[in-house]
Amino acid sequence: MGSSLSKFFRPPSTIHPRELVEKDPPADPQPPTEVNVVVTGFGVWSKNVPWPPPPFNTSWLIADALPRVIFRQNKRNIRIITYPKPISGTWTGVRELIPQIWDGQKDFFGLPVDPKKGSDDRFQVHAVLHCGCLDQPGEAFRLERNAFKEEYTLPDNDGLLPSEDDKTGGGDWINFPVMLSTDINTDTVLAAVKAKISGEPLVLSDDPNRYTCGWMYWVSLAELYKRQEKLRALFMHTPIEGKSEDIEIGVKIASIVIQSMVEDLEERKLIGLF
Repeated sequence: MGSSLSKFFRPPSTIHPRELVEKDPPADPQPPTEVNVVVTGFGVWSKNVPWPPPPFNTSWLIADALPRVIFRQNKRNIRIITYPKPISGTWTGVRELIPQIWDGQKDFFGLPVDPKKGSDDRFQVHAVLHCGCLDQPGEAFRLERNAFKEEYTLPDNDGLLPSEDDKTGGGDWINFPVMLSTDINTDTVLAAVKAKISGEPLVLSDDPNRYTCGWMYWVSLAELYKRQEKLRALFMHTPIEGKSEDIEIGVKIASIVIQSMVEDLEERKLIGLF
């Protein structure tokens, strides 16, 4: 979350190296005609959060307003699949949701399903952009580089603290590093946004703080780490302001971020598109 929560958080004392051997996600049976990027946004905060909740969450307003396709000349188009509902900021709910997002099961996203395949009808998720809202006015969009496993000590939307299963990923994360970093080049993404939008609309951050935004980022990167795949997820914090012009600039920035993250992954051959 935003800067007003900084007093609750301390950086971890030890950062362990990544030890797993990475592999690309399974290749599609047919060469993909599109690049699939999933986008998520959070719903409104409840009265259980430790600050006054605004009546909306701009991360969802922006995610829901994104185009469905980014057309590219002489390149595969980028298909944007927005998770169809705003996500509730709960420790267990997020932990259970993220693996299903990376599975790419079409009926989970409300997409048309081949009746012959049923629940086995899936699409390859090439990358994910998670979005969440800052809690203070006047802040820029913020692109997060890192996510952290520990020190989530505040109540979630249901007023609950993380369970032992949440803290360990059901036991999967016990030997994971305390910090994971995206494999997407955030400097490249930042430069792409600055080249198209004046001012300082987007900044980089090394710590998303220890609330449900940082938690979602951790769970997503940890899921890829568990699968021994490239960490091809990003988290972007959106400003709290929610007027129509704020959402419009948010859609522009998010679209540039999505295209840039895909092109970075393509250029460095970090996703199975070739």
